[in-house]
Amino acid sequence: MEYQHCWVAELELLQKKIEQAMSQSTVDESIVSPNDVVGKVLGKEHSGRVRCLGLGATPSNTY
Repeated sequence: MEYQHCWVAELELLQKKIEQAMSQSTVDESIVSPNDVVGKVLGKEHSGRVRCLGLGATPSNTY
């Protein structure tokens, strides 16, 4: 149970960081890119993958 609590706390912290970065952003954050708010908060993607777009999304067919 302690492990789950730590994981939830980490997710809440990430959520706050993303919300704060979005409120301070001066560009349209609705467009997915490696340099959007989520990408900046979560860091570099794994090679050949695109975050938040499900299976099959790759950088070559997304950006």
